[in-house]
Amino acid sequence: MVFKLEMSTMKSKILACFLLVFIFLGGCRSASTCDCDDDYEDHQVIIVSENIDDIISAVYDYQIYSFSNSGYQYFFLEEDSQDPDQNIIALFSNFVILVQPVSGSVWLDVDGGCGAVYDAETGMRGVILQVDSMVNWISDYSISVWGGVVTDCDHGEWGTYTLEWLANRWVVTDFEVSVAY
Repeated sequence: MVFKLEMSTMKSKILACFLLVFIFLGGCRSASTCDCDDDYEDHQVIIVSENIDDIISAVYDYQIYSFSNSGYQYFFLEEDSQDPDQNIIALFSNFVILVQPVSGSVWLDVDGGCGAVYDAETGMRGVILQVDSMVNWISDYSISVWGGVVTDCDHGEWGTYTLEWLANRWVVTDFEVSVAY
């Protein structure tokens, strides 16, 4: 019986020594004032997409969502004053609202009005969504691009869209209007 007690005491001492060594060696990583060269945060790698299509499609997505309940049937996408790449148009092919390149739109004066955006084939009202592909990096995870929306000669707005890299994708977090009429 004494032997078991001594063995139990010896196991407790070994376990206590092991825990102290473990805490001492492991404590360096969790201490906020640690001078370790192997800091955990230095080893996290976040891959940010610099693909311009990802950035432009995030802005279009934001613009479409912002105008989705406005009554317009067509959204015409324009990148750098021309049709965007067909891959971007394809990203929006499953939307209920019709998304087309800007070349599918026309500017018409109807009933003596000042003019508005229409679909060239159906004559239905539309909106032109514009994005400039020039990206301004604000930080490693934040960018801004210029863009705007035109509905008719009385309604349009342009400004800076701020995007942040969140959950492995670009997301518009702010739109600051610079020009509106």
